[in-house]
Amino acid sequence: MAKIEFDLEKDFPIASYGPRYIGWRATPKEFQELPRDGYVYRIVDGVLHLELGKSFQDYKIQKRIVSLIQNAIGMESSGEILEETNLFLPSGEILLPDICYFRSPIACIDKTGIHSVPEMIVEILSSSLYDLQNRMMTYLKNGIREYWLVEPTYKKISRFLNKNGQSWDIESGSRLTSEYLERLELNSGDLFHFFNRSKSS
Repeated sequence: MAKIEFDLEKDFPIASYGPRYIGWRATPKEFQELPRDGYVYRIVDGVLHLELGKSFQDYKIQKRIVSLIQNAIGMESSGEILEETNLFLPSGEILLPDICYFRSPIACIDKTGIHSVPEMIVEILSSSLYDLQNRMMTYLKNGIREYWLVEPTYKKISRFLNKNGQSWDIESGSRLTSEYLERLELNSGDLFHFFNRSKSS
């Protein structure tokens, strides 16, 4: 059998450099024009941050929440549920929420991401969730109607309702229902049950 040879740096240039743009300043337009390096970024206050992958447990929670939202809106709904997609906000930030819900079909979308404002965002708190307060203020001023924060470590669920773009009305607990999306309920017993399973020896 013939030996296959390749030069990693020549044949796989993206894999050989790692993330290139951490800490760069860029406008949304400049971000769209950057050559892709195989990594995922978001823009906060004009600065590019690397978005890290989530743990298996966080992934399971995310998939469960997507299922609950889908059940709440029904299969006949024209709404859209998207996961980990670049979200270009009117204020200029580019974020990568875990889950976005749009009540109506998305009006503006291209190969770089979504250029519309969702009604609801859900995020799972993890080591990759930097600058949480800044992100929440960004969501507030851009008109996100309802924001959910799920904290697996503390088995806590929090719901934030937008009060005219000025402040969040906050409620936390082990079982909460949506004020915006009828029939949506998140509870810790459902989302975090596998965290209590003992590891096999």
